[in-house]
Amino acid sequence: MSILDKPKLRKRLFIFFILVLLQLSLSWSISPTWTSLGPYGGNFLGTITNPSDASQITAITNYPSYVYQSYNGGSTWNKVYDFSGAYLYDACAYDFSKLFATNGYGCYRSTNGGSTWVYSNFPSGNWYAFTICVDPNDANKVYAAGYNWNYSGGIYTYGLAFFKSPDGGQTWSESSHFTFDYFWVYDITISKTNPNILYVAGYKYVGGSYYGCLLKTENYGTDWSDISSSVDSTPYYWFYSVAVDPTDNNRVYVGGDYFYYSTNGGTVWNKSSSLIYMYALGIDPTNTAKIYGGGYDDIFVSTNYGQNWTSYYGVISGDSNCIEVAKAQPSTLYAATSNGLFKSVNSGVNWDEAHNGISNTVIPAIAIASSQPNIMYVENSGVAVYGTNNSGNTWDYKEYFVACGNTCDLIINPSDVNVILALEGTG
Repeated sequence: MSILDKPKLRKRLFIFFILVLLQLSLSWSISPTWTSLGPYGGNFLGTITNPSDASQITAITNYPSYVYQSYNGGSTWNKVYDFSGAYLYDACAYDFSKLFATNGYGCYRSTNGGSTWVYSNFPSGNWYAFTICVDPNDANKVYAAGYNWNYSGGIYTYGLAFFKSPDGGQTWSESSHFTFDYFWVYDITISKTNPNILYVAGYKYVGGSYYGCLLKTENYGTDWSDISSSVDSTPYYWFYSVAVDPTDNNRVYVGGDYFYYSTNGGTVWNKSSSLIYMYALGIDPTNTAKIYGGGYDDIFVSTNYGQNWTSYYGVISGDSNCIEVAKAQPSTLYAATSNGLFKSVNSGVNWDEAHNGISNTVIPAIAIASSQPNIMYVENSGVAVYGTNNSGNTWDYKEYFVACGNTCDLIINPSDVNVILALEGTG
């Protein structure tokens, strides 16, 4: 007779197995769960609002690269796409459905508002794209700009790499222009009234000094002119953004270490003597005399084509990547920055965070006070250090101080929570 046939032993084994199952069930039921504490925000590349409904927004972030959608003006968000580790440099939109983005090597395109994307490579070679735009009158014509490099005799040289697609980003051609000691692209824009005119803004290194660089084409990128010196030939005054009036291609604006505007297509420029560090530009499509500029933590508003400005300091947070004026409601603005997304409903006077619930941050360092565990500090991946004194219910942005790379570690003095030590790239 098998030992399993013995009644007492079978009963004991049955009870043992029941106890094991109960223990496993309890361990599964009480396994730890995670709740996001923030800080909310992240690096937002830009937004697109529905032309017929300003409360419908699509936002694209970087590092990590996601697509979010909101149907209530940014109060709540749904993540609708993950670029699976791709590092996006720029994104643009033809309308609320057709979107484009670049990771440097190629183009992502979406025809359903960002819910799904298809990728196509740029031609292989020694070139890279950093910014992308689409013809405002033809979604088949998409352009991207970056740099190319050559190595000869132990010396690298750089120039403009211009990418062109005739079929909505499916296939691409590349052309190279200029030779500089170094070159970098920040922005590209296209004229709505004359879409064969494009501008590329950035900086170049020539003869031992850095200069702002503005390049212009009048034949869809076949030929380019370097009009940098007509804007400003002062060393180290870089150009970060460029925009063209959507109703008049002669009105061109450049934002950088200073603000510049031209009324004759870039032949002659006027320079603002006081307005500095403008990283992004936005134009009201219903009143093109009204221009918005985004700086670091600051917003600037002009109502006379950039001749005079009103400054609102500290109303946003981080470097401005994009300023969008909602077509359906031009008093509503969105500022996409390196720290998050911000919204104004009164033409830029007041701003509120519009990224609540989006934890699109990478945290390489964290410190918790041993004596007061409700006090924490975190590093938001090269952007800034944030602090909380209520266990993450709210966070305060601390002054940006890192000189090189991320903060590697944070330590709070055990005897004084107001003393924090940070280790970063340069020590």
